[in-house]
Amino acid sequence: MDAASSLAAAREHGAGLAARDVRLWGLDAGALRYPVPLGRYAVASGIEYRREPLWSHRRTAGVLLKGMVFVSGAASPEETRFTFTHELGHRRLETNHGEGKDPVAEAAADAYAGGLLVSEPVLRRIFASRGIPLDMPLLPLDLVRLRDEIFSIACCHDGRQNFKVHVKTLVIALADNGFIEGETPFESHWRLLDHLSQSWRGRTSNGGRASDRRQG
Repeated sequence: MDAASSLAAAREHGAGLAARDVRLWGLDAGALRYPVPLGRYAVASGIEYRREPLWSHRRTAGVLLKGMVFVSGAASPEETRFTFTHELGHRRLETNHGEGKDPVAEAAADAYAGGLLVSEPVLRRIFASRGIPLDMPLLPLDLVRLRDEIFSIACCHDGRQNFKVHVKTLVIALADNGFIEGETPFESHWRLLDHLSQSWRGRTSNGGRASDRRQG
């Protein structure tokens, strides 16, 4: 199996286990509001987490030691959620999470984290609540047209249900679940960010404030 096939198989394995855990832990329940508190993942999995305020270096965002995930105090809320579920993925997948990082193991843990934080049934439900049914796959240019809603669904702070994840995690989850037509998850993500970067440059050159820019 070549490297690309190995990574694809690892992502499929990680996402499949996440989907099973979502059902097992009741994270797809219609009455459950999103974002799900990290404490619920911790209780369901038996793995605790702790933010370390004095650990601010960015070389390693988190580490799993003796049933506890330690997360850098410099991490944003979105990074904290992804780091915890990524490390949980290593535990659930029984893969290496030490210093010598295996790309295949990392791909599986990334897919597990994305599948746990952004599950398929909840994706459908939240997009439908915004008037965006996912019965038909989105076209790549739909990502551009719907960019504001996509950012809002990823991590809005307006009181509506969202996933509290980086937009990259949301776009990759959309593609992994077959909701984006014709492109790989990473192509879709970079297409969206490329368009946004052009918009930011245009707004800045036309007198827009740099502080108006979204973080991608």
